[in-house]
Amino acid sequence: MDWKASARWARNRLFEIIAILLAIVAIVFACIQYGDSRKQIKQLTVQLGQSSEQLEQLAKITSSIQTSYVGEFPHNLDEIMNVVNSVSEQGELDIMTDFAGYGIYSRNAAYRKYFDALVQDHHRKKVVIKMLVYDQVLGDTALRTQFKESDFLDEKAGGFRGFFDDHPPAPENYDGFVKRLLKFQDETVHEMCENGIDVRRVPSSQKYLFFLWGNDSPQALFAFRNETAKNRELSFKSVDRSLIEVFKTVFDQTWAGADPKTHADLLSAEDSACRDLVSR
Repeated sequence: MDWKASARWARNRLFEIIAILLAIVAIVFACIQYGDSRKQIKQLTVQLGQSSEQLEQLAKITSSIQTSYVGEFPHNLDEIMNVVNSVSEQGELDIMTDFAGYGIYSRNAAYRKYFDALVQDHHRKKVVIKMLVYDQVLGDTALRTQFKESDFLDEKAGGFRGFFDDHPPAPENYDGFVKRLLKFQDETVHEMCENGIDVRRVPSSQKYLFFLWGNDSPQALFAFRNETAKNRELSFKSVDRSLIEVFKTVFDQTWAGADPKTHADLLSAEDSACRDLVSR
């Protein structure tokens, strides 16, 4: 193994370890709070004289203080929909992921429901939606990491999951496959911005360690990407206010750092619909 391969292997291992540690920290933090709440509930139970009605309400509080594992990509789209659908009227929804068309290829039918829900949130519920996605460089790298050249033949043999039946023609080779998917993602950014969803691309230097869907209910889903394993993305959901506040801070800082006005490369590549949205 040459030094480049060794360095790449070490980076992959480091990323995986960091992702797992962050997930453990989040769960431990939530468990500590859960444990504290149980102690408080026991104390309150004695004081309230075992009132069944009061115990019922306390049980609801206990059940709401939790962070739990919900599955891997692309099956996590079902739980993501819960975050999207539960945003309050005139509320806020923050999204930080690799692509605007999250799951557009892997679970196209679920993605269409996801897109429609976002548009309805904005137009009917007057929700402010901010979305951070990778720039073209990070996007190309992420896609080629998820689908390596050796995976192309498997995808082709499996009929490309039926995706190109509805979006013909099917690509003939690996590079054509990657370019087609990236083109669909660019079109999705345009479609999002046309529908009032504010999309910013992050510069390559600001690649984040986790993906996020968070609303002001508060409710959040966060996912840690393991780029060494195909399609493996560990997802967790939480209604823990303290944990969600941390994610909100990270999102706001990343959003400010991705302002296209401060990055000439982002500004030049910004979609016209997104630029028009900001100038309204």
